[in-house]
Amino acid sequence: MNRLHITVDGLGLKQHSLTSSNNNLPYDKLTSKEFLQCLHVHSSSLYNNVRASRTSTRTENRNTRCDSGYPAQSLGHIIQTCSKTHATRMDRHDTILKAIAKHLQQRQFHVAIEPRIPTKDGIRIPDLIAWKEDLAICSDVTISSDIAILNADH
Repeated sequence: MNRLHITVDGLGLKQHSLTSSNNNLPYDKLTSKEFLQCLHVHSSSLYNNVRASRTSTRTENRNTRCDSGYPAQSLGHIIQTCSKTHATRMDRHDTILKAIAKHLQQRQFHVAIEPRIPTKDGIRIPDLIAWKEDLAICSDVTISSDIAILNADH
């Protein structure tokens, strides 16, 4: 497995075991197709042009360009920046935000999602503010790249 972790395709798996919630998929509620798609995402094995170009024996077949115009359709591009996956990425962000809010509310926090906070520099809109007694939390949910050091982002 260590050999896989040092490749571009497997780098994101290196820290996968650090977050137990990564492994809590509702398998019993998924269709077979959805289950396989989840496995592809979790194992970093989604089809993409960069990966496909590695198996091509003819130079002219090595097109790595994304249909959106980006020069390299890699897994990182598809998941993080591609305009074609923007809506799905935002849905993922919102789902995670709602899960965090629910978790905090179960622990007796008051929660405000995307409050508009006027400041001298303009309106600020953090994803979430939670508070109880003398403790307050301001958070902006970030869906980070799979090559990020997870502990550094949290």
